Amino acid sequence: MQSPRQQWSTVLGPIADDEVKKTGYDLTLVVVYKSGPAKGLSRYFSNIRGGQAPQSTVLDPKDAQQVAAYNRDLAAVFAAYANAVC
Repeated sequence: MQSPRQQWSTVLGPIADDEVKKTGYDLTLVVVYKSGPAKGLSRYFSNIRGGQAPQSTVLDPKDAQQVAAYNRDLAAVFAAYANAVC
């Protein structure tokens, strides 16, 4: 993306919010770091099932419980959309 911050807030954020309301899946989990200590992880991890909004909690790559929960929820997102008909 040319300007990820702008695209996130104007395009991706509203789509993610809408999808959480419709399906309960947090699409923000699929946007991951390309490199660095959090490579392959999202910037955010939010317990949407626990009532938190998407993008409300920064993912700590050193927190094993958070990373495990992130991986579980990310797998659920991919599983939910694996057979989606567009």
